[in-house]
Amino acid sequence: MGKSSDQSIVTIKPLAYYKMLLHVLRFGSKYIEHSKLSEVMGVLIGRLEGEDEIKNVIVEDVVPVSHGGTIEVKFSVEQLGAFGELDTKIWEQYGDLGWFSVGWMHSHPGLGIFFSGTDKFNQIFWQKNPTGIGIVFDHTYLDKPGDLGFRVFRLDETNLDDPSLALKSDYHEVKAIVEPPNSHEFYLKIMELINAVHTGSPQILELNETVDLFSDVFIPEEEQIESKLPEINFEEIISTLKKGMDNFLELTIKPMAYLLNTWGQDIVNKIYINNSGMRNDLKEIRDKLSNEIINLQQSFNYDLQNDLKDIDFYVDDKLEELDNEKENIKELVNNSKEDFKTQIDLSFKDKAFNQLLEENTRISNSLTEFNKNFLNNIENLERGSNAIKKYTERYKSLDTLIQSNLNTVQEDLLTSFNKKVSRIKGNLNNLNKETKSYLSDLKAAIILLESSKNPIKNKLKTLQTENKDLQKTVKDLRSENQESLDKIKKLEKGGE
Repeated sequence: MGKSSDQSIVTIKPLAYYKMLLHVLRFGSKYIEHSKLSEVMGVLIGRLEGEDEIKNVIVEDVVPVSHGGTIEVKFSVEQLGAFGELDTKIWEQYGDLGWFSVGWMHSHPGLGIFFSGTDKFNQIFWQKNPTGIGIVFDHTYLDKPGDLGFRVFRLDETNLDDPSLALKSDYHEVKAIVEPPNSHEFYLKIMELINAVHTGSPQILELNETVDLFSDVFIPEEEQIESKLPEINFEEIISTLKKGMDNFLELTIKPMAYLLNTWGQDIVNKIYINNSGMRNDLKEIRDKLSNEIINLQQSFNYDLQNDLKDIDFYVDDKLEELDNEKENIKELVNNSKEDFKTQIDLSFKDKAFNQLLEENTRISNSLTEFNKNFLNNIENLERGSNAIKKYTERYKSLDTLIQSNLNTVQEDLLTSFNKKVSRIKGNLNNLNKETKSYLSDLKAAIILLESSKNPIKNKLKTLQTENKDLQKTVKDLRSENQESLDKIKKLEKGGE
């Protein structure tokens, strides 16, 4: 085994390792006679991770294919074609998960773990993808502390277009780990294994393997149904009755013995013929029943697989409908937000609000004009005051009259100022009332939005209810599936 820069890792899921172990130990263990040990072969199902040319492999499942000495011969064209068909079925079943056949596994029961020349040739088929792997099991390694009984190999040669180069290539071991079980479903598999042991059922079935329900029917061999010919010893009778009965024996006993022998021979022949007919009929009945049961099992497995696929399609359709409903609700909420925003914009663009803004602008302009006039009046007063001061000394006699006129002017100014202030207060009150009206309209819009939440919540509750119903339907279908499997097991037990 050579050295390599291969740094990839092979991760084997608990279910895949469990199925490989069952397949290997079914035909090779320390409790089976060495002469009866058989090699097994299976296909690895999984996916790839990483960006390098040689990626990490995750083995998710295993398909047990066959067992026997034919594994140690080179794959034929028919076998490679069968692998291609199997890969198509794997893709149909697991393609949505991105799973495909990532390699193969086989066992060397009691022979050690290595790649033989034949194994190298067979590895070429799987290593057309540089990431393809080969797993070799030997059950005797399981007795070693901490050894899981297998190794993972790849050929060193990457250009496998020329088989002669591949056969000359060395191979290297790839680092592998087995994930510990983290689901209760794995332990349910252990319970199924224990039940299979108690009932005497095969712990795992190979591809296209069916159970022979009549294998235990006993059919006797031809030697066992032959009857021994009863014979009468004429010589012994003669010797016993010879004295004084020679003439009697010749005339009576000898013909009688011949008659009895002939009669016994006829009986034996008839018994043999009847037993042979019964044996042939029993064998024919067993063969016909076995063939019919096999056809029934294959038909039932095919129908069951189709039903499971239909269930998967139904569940996918329902989940897709649920996603569409969620998108519709999301769109409805977005539309409601847009409608509320549009309503707010329309409210701000309302005619009354525009009038309010215009009135506010007009009031602001009036206040500005009033301030301007007030300042002008102040300036006029200051100029008048200065003029009065200048002419006070000269026109002291007119002081009383000027003072009276000044008071009058001040009163007029204050009266005019108070009137304008009152008018401004009135305008501000009107503005306050219109603002309250706008707030009232805004509250009504908010109440309208709050009232639209209930239909949306009801729709969400309806979808949740439909989701629960869908989950219940899936659960019921799984229960029916389990019941069907239980019926199959009962049929198998009844046949045994």
